[in-house]
Amino acid sequence: MRLVLAAILVAYPALADGMAFKGRDWHALASAIENEQIALIRHENGVQRMLLSVDLEMADEDHGVWIFPLPCPGSSIEADIAGEFPRLMGADPRVQARQALSRGMTAVRAFTVVPLFFEIGCLLPSLSRARSLGLTVHSEVEKFGLHVGVVSAGDLSELSAYIGTRAAALDARALASMSPYCDGRSSFVVTWITSKTELRAASPDGLNAGSGRKPCVDVSFQTPEPFFPMRATSGYGEAEVRLRLFVIGHVAPVADGYERALWRDYFVQPARERLQPFVADGLLPEGDFPYTVFSGGVEARALTADLRFKAIHLPGLKYSSAVASITARSGLPLIFATVALLSWLAGGVVGLTQFGRWREPARLGLWHMATIAGLFGALRATELSTWERRPTAAGDPAVHERNLRRRFLAYFVLTFVVLSVIVQVAITLPLRFS
Repeated sequence: MRLVLAAILVAYPALADGMAFKGRDWHALASAIENEQIALIRHENGVQRMLLSVDLEMADEDHGVWIFPLPCPGSSIEADIAGEFPRLMGADPRVQARQALSRGMTAVRAFTVVPLFFEIGCLLPSLSRARSLGLTVHSEVEKFGLHVGVVSAGDLSELSAYIGTRAAALDARALASMSPYCDGRSSFVVTWITSKTELRAASPDGLNAGSGRKPCVDVSFQTPEPFFPMRATSGYGEAEVRLRLFVIGHVAPVADGYERALWRDYFVQPARERLQPFVADGLLPEGDFPYTVFSGGVEARALTADLRFKAIHLPGLKYSSAVASITARSGLPLIFATVALLSWLAGGVVGLTQFGRWREPARLGLWHMATIAGLFGALRATELSTWERRPTAAGDPAVHERNLRRRFLAYFVLTFVVLSVIVQVAITLPLRFS
């Protein structure tokens, strides 16, 4: 199973993948306001590669450190720093199919005048000092003004002491939400800002996480299913974590509560030339690929479990593909055929209700194929009074004939619109989803 997770998380004083600290003095760091982060994860054959783009208020301070846990031993983690983050801009094929069908039925209704009127609106610690602590430093890398270290710690005091090689005042109690990962099976990725000058120089599009060209933390690790750390963020307490998660692959959250808390939308990313470098680097799959967008707000202290995903079958995709395969050449005959059928039905229904007959009024309705003007011309050439069950005894025959034509035309337009709406609901029913 192949899954790719791309997550954009917008948080007020929190970010859903760990915790961050900043300050102008290494010995007086405080919790950082993490404004935005983007993460892209590709999971294949039990190995997940995750690209993390950080947007933190700590970038405006002199010093900062950002920590997030991973559910595997540090010896199996590879860490690097990439210089750019890919942008995914896909669309939900079911929404596109519904829009295409809606446009088609709008074209059908455009054959009448009245419906047409309504449609128009229509980080660098001393390595020797760190290794003297009771933890293991598995790997470190530094570039673009960032320093990334992969460590495992037996308890929070060891992790705090490691951070303390640059931030001695950081209390281990501030890391309480990290304690479940001090289990000998998990590890921490610690990112330091070593040079704001280098960081800004390497970020020509800006430092916010949505900028494509900026340094990103790049990690690969083993995990049986796609994973994104959420539990550590509970350390921010009552702060609301607003997040948008982009999962390439149609998936649903596994953890209890997240399925109700996060809104889901589904998309397909078309192959684009600008994404080819990321495809070649193994970050993105080749060709068109599906992904899921999760969005919503969650109180940080409610994040009691990490976010994991399961693959799901998305209904309506085959039908959407069939709709997408309709070209202009094949679509126009379908529109005219629909107009012909609905015009025949509308004429027959009006004739049955007004005159007690079907065949002649239904045939008359086919003149609507030449738009409402064609039907109006055919009405003027037809004596509708001959279809009446009882001949009119009194009154001006010409006035009576004119009234019959007006009534037929009005009822025809109303019936045609109602029938077209029924058809539209029917053909979009396979695309309805919650």
